[in-house]
Amino acid sequence: MATRVPLPEGLDTGAFRVSDAIALGVGRSRLDNRDLSAPFWGIRSAAPSTDTLLSLCAALSQRMPGPAFFSHLTAAQLLQIPLPAHLERAFPIHVGIAPPKRAMDAKNVVGHRLSLQPGDLVTWNGMRLTSPSRTWLDLATVLTPPDLVAAGDFLVRRRHGVVSVADLQDAAARFGGRRGRTTFRAALPLLRDGAESRRESLLRVIIVQAGLPEPLCNLNVYAPDGRFIARPDLLYPRYKVIVEYHGDQHRTDLRQWRRDIQRNGDLEDHGWKIVQFTMADLDTPAALIARIRTRLRASGWR
Repeated sequence: MATRVPLPEGLDTGAFRVSDAIALGVGRSRLDNRDLSAPFWGIRSAAPSTDTLLSLCAALSQRMPGPAFFSHLTAAQLLQIPLPAHLERAFPIHVGIAPPKRAMDAKNVVGHRLSLQPGDLVTWNGMRLTSPSRTWLDLATVLTPPDLVAAGDFLVRRRHGVVSVADLQDAAARFGGRRGRTTFRAALPLLRDGAESRRESLLRVIIVQAGLPEPLCNLNVYAPDGRFIARPDLLYPRYKVIVEYHGDQHRTDLRQWRRDIQRNGDLEDHGWKIVQFTMADLDTPAALIARIRTRLRASGWR
């Protein structure tokens, strides 16, 4: 069995350009060896895996023009902004560049020419990408208003404070593009820093768009003696109505199921009405909205 020729130092741990390897004396046959992957034209990688978005971006950055940066859905995923499931994929990779440079044109790459404002770019894990605020504005070209609210709620969530609602408002006021403007203007007034999951944000927007009062997010509920009872997803303290997500783990986990029964019984003993929903309800929410409306009216709304 032939001995594999070792790669020069600096090429043996990650992605590199084929032209750089040839300049260092690496032969074509070595570059075609199966121990190297070819995630993009002109790129080889000695890394164990190049199937994650991070590793793919690291590989592509080897051949990106110097001023280029990651943007749109790619920047959103790198920043861990929640997206609809059908958009959470590595390919195509979105790459931006400021005019007058030409947008990048390559297989599995979508190139964008983007006018930038100060602060629109950040460095993350050694790679340049659009800032959280700018990424959110660019997402308005591909997301629906409810999905954009869910993305914005994640960014302004009080637990990690990536940006504030005011930061997004300022970025929107300075934004020079026209595409997506209607969507982010509709989403901005609906952003809340108390939401803790994408599904909560989506349902809250659906409820408001249906003409119901806006529920509060993730507030503690206490018994009259001060004992903590629960921290529901969405609730109406005035009407004592709770709207709660019911995931499959609530059914399959026996301990969780028992806790849910005890907790819900405790809430009902103290006058709370509970409306449960699943992800399927978000796709066809009419029946769920009708149930919430019924509970609210029974509790004195309108």
